Amino acid sequence: MKKKILLALVILVILAGFTIFLLDMFEIYTFDQVRAEGIDLLNNVPVIGSYLTAEEEVERLEEQLAVINSELAEVEEQNRHLYFELEGKEEEVEQLNKTIDNLEEELERVGIEREDYQARLNRLAEVYSQMNSQRAADLLPELEVRLATDILSQMDEEIVAEILEFMPNAEAAQFSTLLSE
Repeated sequence: MKKKILLALVILVILAGFTIFLLDMFEIYTFDQVRAEGIDLLNNVPVIGSYLTAEEEVERLEEQLAVINSELAEVEEQNRHLYFELEGKEEEVEQLNKTIDNLEEELERVGIEREDYQARLNRLAEVYSQMNSQRAADLLPELEVRLATDILSQMDEEIVAEILEFMPNAEAAQFSTLLSE
């Protein structure tokens, strides 16, 4: 008897499956409709309904996670790009700092040279101030114009006036013009 009932149930399940297959094939009642109605029925069962709802929630969250992972990949790519850009900027800053260091050294060297030049210029101005004005008027035009002008600018105005009196007019005018600048 148990075998007959079991056999009848198997035949009944096979016939039900075949019937559903035929209904789906002729698009009278599709598998999607059967699935949706089955889920609706199962949602009404307390434990199974909460499980199915949780499963749908998990699917929704997995879709959100996929979107977030995609956005994260884009942000990581941007970060990589910015990191390489930052490395390039750091190298550029390092080069600029080296340039600044070199320029500061150069500026210090030029400052020392300027101090040396100023000290020598003061000595020369003192020497030319002690000279006879006629002799100074003969020697100064023989020097570079800028050096002669710098020497004259360090001397007392009365002495410069005496020296310029002994120079030819053109040279005196040239030195006067340069001294006025």
